Amino acid sequence: MKKSLVCAALCAVTLTVPGEEILNSSFRLPSGVATAFRVFSTSRDLRFVIRCEEPSMDQLKAEGKIHDVSVWKGDHVELFIAPLRTKDAIVQLAVSPLGAVYDAKVMNQIRDPEWNIPALEVKCTRSSGHWTVDVTIPLAALMSILPARSDQGKVTADSWSFHLVRTRRSARNESGSFRKCSHNLDLGSYAPLKAVKGDFKILRWAMEALKVSSVEMTGMDSCRVTVQGAMENLTSSMREVTAQTFLSTPRKRQIFPGKEQWLLLDKKQTFTLKEVFTLPSCGTYLLEWIARDPEGVLCCVAEELSIRYEPMTLQIVQGAWRGKDIFSSMKQETLSFRLQSNVPYRPGKQEKCFLTIREEGRSKVLLQKVYPAFRALTEVLKVKLPVKKAASYLCRVTFSGGKIPGCSTVYTIHPPAENELYIGENGNFVQNGKEFFPIGAFNSWAAFVPEKEKALSDFTVVYGPLQKLDARKEQAIREVYRQEKSMKLIYPEPPSLWSHPAAKGGTLRSSRPIPPENERSIASRIRQYRGKTYIGGWYLTDEPNERVCLPDYYKKINEICHREDPYHPTFMTFNAVAPAKIYGEFCDTAFIDFFPGFHEKGVQRSLDYIAPMLQEASKVMKGKSLIAGPPLYAYANGSLYPARFATYREMVCMVYSSLTCKAVRGIAWNDASRLGVTADFYFGLPVLVRNLKKLEKFLLSTETFPVSFTGKGSSKIQWIAKTVKGSTWILVVNPTGQPLTVESPRLRGNALHELLNRKEWDRKGGTLTLEGLEVCLFTDETETPELITLREVEEKIAAFRKKELSSGNYCYYRTGSDVLYSPQYTAGGKSLSNPFIRRVLINGLPTWFLHNAPAPGVDKDPYLGVRFPGKRTVGRIRVAWVNRLRKEAIDPADVLLEGSSSGEDWKPLKVLRQIRHVQGDFIQADYILETSSLRAFRLRFRKKRSAALMSPCELKAFAR
Repeated sequence: MKKSLVCAALCAVTLTVPGEEILNSSFRLPSGVATAFRVFSTSRDLRFVIRCEEPSMDQLKAEGKIHDVSVWKGDHVELFIAPLRTKDAIVQLAVSPLGAVYDAKVMNQIRDPEWNIPALEVKCTRSSGHWTVDVTIPLAALMSILPARSDQGKVTADSWSFHLVRTRRSARNESGSFRKCSHNLDLGSYAPLKAVKGDFKILRWAMEALKVSSVEMTGMDSCRVTVQGAMENLTSSMREVTAQTFLSTPRKRQIFPGKEQWLLLDKKQTFTLKEVFTLPSCGTYLLEWIARDPEGVLCCVAEELSIRYEPMTLQIVQGAWRGKDIFSSMKQETLSFRLQSNVPYRPGKQEKCFLTIREEGRSKVLLQKVYPAFRALTEVLKVKLPVKKAASYLCRVTFSGGKIPGCSTVYTIHPPAENELYIGENGNFVQNGKEFFPIGAFNSWAAFVPEKEKALSDFTVVYGPLQKLDARKEQAIREVYRQEKSMKLIYPEPPSLWSHPAAKGGTLRSSRPIPPENERSIASRIRQYRGKTYIGGWYLTDEPNERVCLPDYYKKINEICHREDPYHPTFMTFNAVAPAKIYGEFCDTAFIDFFPGFHEKGVQRSLDYIAPMLQEASKVMKGKSLIAGPPLYAYANGSLYPARFATYREMVCMVYSSLTCKAVRGIAWNDASRLGVTADFYFGLPVLVRNLKKLEKFLLSTETFPVSFTGKGSSKIQWIAKTVKGSTWILVVNPTGQPLTVESPRLRGNALHELLNRKEWDRKGGTLTLEGLEVCLFTDETETPELITLREVEEKIAAFRKKELSSGNYCYYRTGSDVLYSPQYTAGGKSLSNPFIRRVLINGLPTWFLHNAPAPGVDKDPYLGVRFPGKRTVGRIRVAWVNRLRKEAIDPADVLLEGSSSGEDWKPLKVLRQIRHVQGDFIQADYILETSSLRAFRLRFRKKRSAALMSPCELKAFAR
């Protein structure tokens, strides 16, 4: 009855609604406040009318009206729409009561907030006791996110699904949704949307090749921009169409409409768009192109364009890193220059171009070359490096005739340093003149692998700013490097310089220019480590976003790093393509985090998104090298589903899948401060690292060649083919869970042998069958490294598990034991809030978690324990800690042991004696008990402000 009353009230809001109603429903928030909605469909649009009941309208929170900003802080509704349930392509739309809009597209769990919904119509009203959102979205805009034309052809009336969420900030903070999903991008749990009345055959249009063809300055700041593109009619009939183009600044603060054009296009006909805009300045703009017929929107495209004007620029395209740095270890003899212009200059046949090089501040010309002007504007100009003396050199180009402007650039030859680390022109990392394939970790993975394996890591990323690098701490860094053979990537500034609020109480950080005194302090600190061996580079930020730090801030920080320490690259971490678009130009290379979408309902989803994500990131990173970051943690994020770690097979597939992207030039294990050792990691990771190091020749080669695969599985497999000193190497990955069979006519008859699985290749037919998550590496080279196979590692893991199961340890998680802990035990870390993660505490290997204890004073009765699947006779309990930071002493006497025969009634266990063993950072305590029959035991911590004490890394229980 209540639901029907709410829906009836909604009907009263809009008396006349064009289109046919296809859904009418409602849902309630935890407080009981109702949200009702109706969905209408026409041949061109989807319309959602959402009525939000609000008993506290006077407390309604509505933030701002700027596009893509401030929607999240107040009350809002959020809508997710997927045209195809089989494709991970989603349109996201959030609307506030003021009508402020956030819109984005999400492809393979990667959100692009710069994308906007073309021709979107949003109306918001507020009344007594409720507020309403009325949204009309063109079907063409929703279908435009599908990457392939063939996918657009699969859209039908019943292929749609959606997710509707309401967040309420008035009176109380709460959120609810029409359909329960583990997270908002959990496409598999979306509600179906059937009987969508779109005329899908008529919506088959394509708009391609949108680009800026020319830029001319019309004043001190204003410019005239020409945009070109091509539209094709893919339908089966002639259509009368009106089309219009719009350019808008970020967040739609300014919109510049083009002229409306009338077109008549038959099937397969193409219209060439050419539109001229006058803009107030250059910069980044969003281009929206919308075509309509009398019934509505037929086709729409939204694409970001970068508009720049420089009458003439001179770039060093080969011979200097970053186009300006030359190091003593470089075997450099020549420089290559390229002239670029936004203006189509047409020099006369007799006009000349003069290129000169001289040391900055000196008049003596070291080199002068003369070229025909037409050749200089169309070809790469190569010159011999005139001198190799350490200094900065000015390169200047001028033209005879006076009509073509000159330009210049500077390069610097740096004196020798301890460690010259840069990215070579082929994309590989180079250290002191030698190419290498870096393998390392976020934080120190060496703490979680066998002692003899610690030297396998090339570098370690340290999260968080270091307070101060005095002589003692500098020596500590050197000692870590000496022991673990790993370099440290360190933040370039201490916390005192980190945050510069825009205003008092403001939330935006670093939104103003860096104050001069801060810049001097940062520069001074960076200068101390100029070229030091124990510095691997400058790690600027983890997952930047504009709510925390604006791009200009990192642009400046990056410039300071390059100026004060040119010997080391700068790094950032991205877990989506959109931030890489914004910030990617302000670092030398990037760690790409595999986190988005990797875990779904506690099970690793298909890995086939990894290589495409890296390929897309490499496009926006403009050819820079990427370091792939496979996760070593089970991310739950408060989900009700069990989280788990990747298996060794999945880890191998992730690593080699990433290597099929040409831009990947390194691996960084991503433990994200939450690494717990599983047998798969303990035995498998060192093996995987050793195999990668043995394959360095193959990984460093950039001589790729095309190979075509056919068959049912050809669209799903990933591969890369390389030549290494004349030998053929082919890496093939099946990132899905099902077997795939493919054929390659080109490789038919080749004498290839396989290294990772030692399996046979059907040479006669050129056929290859790959099991689920299987990786194959083929080569025709006779002298190949002896790689450890997947089967050998899995046998070693199985042997360990068998031994552990027979050891008498009741806590081993494969026996079905579970973990108990007090409610506030995991308050410090969102990813540790799921009890299934806790199981790694008892899997028989040393494990270590950060932030896995409650904040001091929060938990009034902290405890941690284990519940057995049935009663067990217990005579000895072992507890171990890793006190790696040594901030406080751990005393096992501060632990009270309790047992329960039912799992509910707790009584102190009688401890006969305690045996304590300390080795380095590892502390182990054996409690010898009076034998008891227990269903569960737990540790209660008497010293309640000790995070180290409440973070044991291992629990075991034995009969004696």
